[in-house]
Amino acid sequence: MISLNLIGCSLGPSAANRSHKAYIAGEYAESIRLANRALSTYEYDKEEKANLLYLKADSYAKLNRYTDAYGIIQYIFKTYPETEAFYRAKTLITSVAKHLQQKPIIKPKVKQKTVTQAI
Repeated sequence: MISLNLIGCSLGPSAANRSHKAYIAGEYAESIRLANRALSTYEYDKEEKANLLYLKADSYAKLNRYTDAYGIIQYIFKTYPETEAFYRAKTLITSVAKHLQQKPIIKPKVKQKTVTQAI
């Protein structure tokens, strides 16, 4: 279980806990919504922010939104090293990357211009 505590506001933990409860109930979209709300409304320390972000990344992965999950994991790696979420994300990224490799990245087709020589 991810531990979520708050600095400076008594409402913050309940906001984060609601996100975690939605995740446990399998309501991943709601968990993401609640995590976004908690992160934008309350002040959390580094560890707690990282845990909420990990919760979002895992929720995105469970919704098969692997690109979103991958982006958050990369953000955790860059911004929150040496946190519990960092180490948990190392496990999650293996699964997410596997799914991303199965889906080819579709690039927009670019019309090739033909070059005609003037005589």
